[in-house]
Amino acid sequence: MTPYLVLLATVLALAALGAVTTAAAGRGAGPDERAALARWTPFDLVLLGVLVVFAGSRVGVGTDYELYAALWFRAGGDSLGAALDRSPQDPGFVALQHLLHRVGDGPEVMFWVTSAATVGAMVLALKHGTRSFPAAIFLLVALGGYLAPFNLVRQGLAAALLFLAATRYLDRRRWVFVVLVAAATAVHASALAVAVVLLVVRNVQPRPRVLAVLLAGALLAAQLYLTVPAVTRLAELLNPRYVQYVVQEEAGLGTYLVIGARLLLVLYCYLHATLLTPLERRCLVFATLGLAAQVVGTQSIAFARFDVYFALFLVVPLAGLVRAAPDRLQRAAVLGGSLVYMVLLIGNYYGLVPYRSTWWAG
Repeated sequence: MTPYLVLLATVLALAALGAVTTAAAGRGAGPDERAALARWTPFDLVLLGVLVVFAGSRVGVGTDYELYAALWFRAGGDSLGAALDRSPQDPGFVALQHLLHRVGDGPEVMFWVTSAATVGAMVLALKHGTRSFPAAIFLLVALGGYLAPFNLVRQGLAAALLFLAATRYLDRRRWVFVVLVAAATAVHASALAVAVVLLVVRNVQPRPRVLAVLLAGALLAAQLYLTVPAVTRLAELLNPRYVQYVVQEEAGLGTYLVIGARLLLVLYCYLHATLLTPLERRCLVFATLGLAAQVVGTQSIAFARFDVYFALFLVVPLAGLVRAAPDRLQRAAVLGGSLVYMVLLIGNYYGLVPYRSTWWAG
């Protein structure tokens, strides 16, 4: 547990120092003040480096670490076609591994590169899409958005790419949005379905009835989940290997606790939706979809994994409220509650404890 708490304190301090630097540069800049606040500082770059090193240098951390390490060797050889035949993973990820075999012989290079791409996309999105970068970084780590890819490597990378695409390029530079969605889909086929959903609901406003409809629909879907043949047909269409995922066992108590904690945070944002910016309101709706995915996921652990795509978006409105909420007690409650959530998450999920890396024995 100690390494994660040290990491959280370190990146929060670096983000705060960066914020002080940009605030000083932006003060009195007039119309250019927002651009000045979004500039990268040396502290931001060090922060990014710390997050990448912590994730990329891990050894045996995450429940799927050994699986990815073993599958790495299937992607080698002289022929990409042969590698695609040997590996059950999505073509884009296999192609990336095949390319990285030219750089290094062991799977460590894969974890370094995927960590750099995943963390880079997350931090870039938050740097330009939040009103309080320090709060956003704190919440990224505390709420598990940064930690989930330690286990779900491919899906975590795909989620980070979609997060960047939806927060920065959904309304402008659509070609960049398309490129990022294509890259995410190549890494994990489920990303395409998520991207379509994001496009469909992008203009929905976070009103109480929206929350009620989504949760009611999720409860109904949870009841009908495995009785509808279309579920397995859709899974087979995305990737035949996914069929075995949708028929996995029901979730346990931990999933219900996560749903309860997430519901409280989402409700807090809905109650203060008038304080949110347009981007923050959009991200709140996206995050609500993640809550709905968790509800459906009570009938299949695998379906709850779709929450990885949507959970990142909750950081944006929460960080905005940390900045805008007039009540300091509310801010402290959000940050303190998130810290408690992190402690429980690390202790019970993802195979994160003990943390071991090339620089920490664990």
